[in-house]
Amino acid sequence: MYRLKAGFLFNSISFVEWPTNKLSGTNITVIVGCLPDDPAAPFLARSLEGKPDRPIKLMFLRERSGPRDCHLLFINLARRTQVDDMMGRLEKPPVLTVSEVDQFAHRGGMINFIRHERTFRFEINVEAAARAGLRISSRLASMATVVKTTTPP
Repeated sequence: MYRLKAGFLFNSISFVEWPTNKLSGTNITVIVGCLPDDPAAPFLARSLEGKPDRPIKLMFLRERSGPRDCHLLFINLARRTQVDDMMGRLEKPPVLTVSEVDQFAHRGGMINFIRHERTFRFEINVEAAARAGLRISSRLASMATVVKTTTPP
């Protein structure tokens, strides 16, 4: 399942526009952050690194370090108790937040994987992305369920 999610993460990068001071040009390395003991990390590392279209690197975050240097932050289901802490450390920099934690997009996250039978679907919170200075393509949003934040970000 993580191989499929990693493929989605890689493909979704081309449908998100970061501010030019954060990510400009196609030769800039995209940094995907996750915590080192995340069960998804080995799958993400194998699937994301070495892509010919755009350099992508997986960065392992320390418990106390902030995810501000990432372009994309993936929060695994195993980290569901730390979602609020990780999101609080962002303080609205342009970091695309992605998770598989229930209600993540409703809580202010940007992309939320939802398990559906043997595969997954996803929700997108376009407003949360816009608040962080990111623009999600309408093409990507059309493939998702668009949700709004139901609790204060």
